[in-house]
Amino acid sequence: MIKPQIKHFKLGLGIFFLTFSGYYLPTYLQPQIVLAQSATNQNLGQNTEADRLFQEAEQLVTNETTFIQALAKYKQALRLYRQSGDTTKATATLQRLETVLAASLSLAEKFEQEIDQDEAAFLAQFPKTEDNQTAKQLKELAAAQLGIALIRRSGDSLSISEDQEKVFDDIRRPLRDYLISQEQISTNFFRPVPPNFREYLDQNAEKLQAIRTLLLENESPRWGTDMSWISEGDPSYPFPSYLGFADLQNLFAIDILYKQEQGKTREVQEALEASWKLGQSLKK
Repeated sequence: MIKPQIKHFKLGLGIFFLTFSGYYLPTYLQPQIVLAQSATNQNLGQNTEADRLFQEAEQLVTNETTFIQALAKYKQALRLYRQSGDTTKATATLQRLETVLAASLSLAEKFEQEIDQDEAAFLAQFPKTEDNQTAKQLKELAAAQLGIALIRRSGDSLSISEDQEKVFDDIRRPLRDYLISQEQISTNFFRPVPPNFREYLDQNAEKLQAIRTLLLENESPRWGTDMSWISEGDPSYPFPSYLGFADLQNLFAIDILYKQEQGKTREVQEALEASWKLGQSLKK
């Protein structure tokens, strides 16, 4: 059942599909040339342009790909007939336009039903799930220890360390710029890790190790999904933000480079595996 707040949206979407779909328009949208015939011979020379527009609209209205153009031409013809004072043709054109619009609404309702069916089939692929224990612990660790909210969802009550959040905010942009610059180097050479990043990594070494251990020694995180806002028709639903994943992965990346400089091969491999496992969990 379609919720009231998205009823008009889906109806409009149905009209859009009507315009570009492969369905043929019904017989009552077929040309009715007789409506373009004037019951009077007045203003014959003045109505030539309006007659042409009407005839073009009659040809276009039978083709689903040019339906919108037909509506525009009917309206132009109606305006010209009114300007010329030809009330007979103006009335006939208005009636024709009303018939076409009424027919398009019934077809839009048909497409609306098809959209509902497609929507239900799509949402059935994504049943509502909850975070598993690893995911919950990882969110709590990242928030409380590093000030990073991995997923910001409406209603979340994570205890984020404001002090750590501010410390990381100071290096977030420089860290991103540094990693981007490393990607642009065409050789295997890496620039030395800047002192401010080294200081941050040294101060948070145990916290990063705890996160790596959690990822390596437990099942992969499974992040909860909830698509019910679509079926419930809530356009104001706040999408979850996954920027925290990028922040944590950037920390993994700079930590790997730092450990590589120090010759800590085993820890480099562990950090790479933890980073890969985190990335795969989000991909799933």
